[in-house]
Amino acid sequence: AGAVVSFIIKHGDEAAEFATKHTDDVADAVKISYGKSIDISDKKMYQQGQHFNKHGRDMGYSGKKEDGQAARDFFEQNKDTAEIYEGVWNSSRGGQSGQTQIIMRQGGIQLIINKETGQIIDFYEGTSLDGFIGIERVQ
Repeated sequence: AGAVVSFIIKHGDEAAEFATKHTDDVADAVKISYGKSIDISDKKMYQQGQHFNKHGRDMGYSGKKEDGQAARDFFEQNKDTAEIYEGVWNSSRGGQSGQTQIIMRQGGIQLIINKETGQIIDFYEGTSLDGFIGIERVQ
């Protein structure tokens, strides 16, 4: 922001108008590109069998492999347009406690990705962020 202010002082009202108009565009572009910057690992979904039994069947998938592929397809199809958040998993359940997760949501479905490893952690219908702390929208 300091560089923008210096530029405006040197170049007057026309520069101020340009900076005002395009500062939001730059901020929006940074947020939009977040989804493209996420790398999904080749590892199977975290606790895939338990996940399938809890969510996959209810979502209409016939097996663990189809459920896992659907999660990857969801990511690819929605990474540019989905709401994306980061938050720390703060639950005593599972081995992910204390780790930063990426939460992608679109159309009432959420995909949870471990930020450090890129492993898909969860994929389900719903939009609850219960269990997360320090949530920040990044896209």
